[in-house]
Amino acid sequence: MDGHPPGDRAGLAIEWLETVESRLGATPIVYLSPSFANEILLNLPRSARYPVWLAHYTNAAAPHVAKPWDTWTFWQYNGSGTAPGITVPVDLDRFNGSLDDLKALSAPQPAQQ
Repeated sequence: MDGHPPGDRAGLAIEWLETVESRLGATPIVYLSPSFANEILLNLPRSARYPVWLAHYTNAAAPHVAKPWDTWTFWQYNGSGTAPGITVPVDLDRFNGSLDDLKALSAPQPAQQ
């Protein structure tokens, strides 16, 4: 969002999310760090309606959840983890919910004819 005054960035981000949602028919997930929520989105209440995927590298049992969110949907807790069968560092993430909750987040499938 370089080139845009800091005060305009939160509104532009919300406008983008609303446009993506209206055109795709699916609610986007917001991926950000807690500091981005504080410094760029300015804890804008309108952003709370979108699920959040937090990038917060910590050994704590849970991430810091920035306002306006009360909880997290996904949590990227490590950016240089290991996984069987993968020879390079990978992101490690957690999902905050059940398998049914995860399935409910998927984009709607087009109707079969």
